[in-house]
Amino acid sequence: MTSLAASLKKQLALALEENERHATSLDTVVAALNETLTALEKHEPEFVAAMRIRFGVAPASPVSGVTGEA
Repeated sequence: MTSLAASLKKQLALALEENERHATSLDTVVAALNETLTALEKHEPEFVAAMRIRFGVAPASPVSGVTGEA
């Protein structure tokens, strides 16, 4: 049973590492989406507003670049 427990602990650790990589990748995609929407906003404000509502992305703060919740 000890080898089973060790194997399960190792699998859990690997799964947690993979989860962290996915979370980091998702954060990168969200930041890129927000940056793209910000650049597009002056040309297509209605479209950008609709996309922000659809994806729940608040506009970036012009000072900090930090987003809030929509």
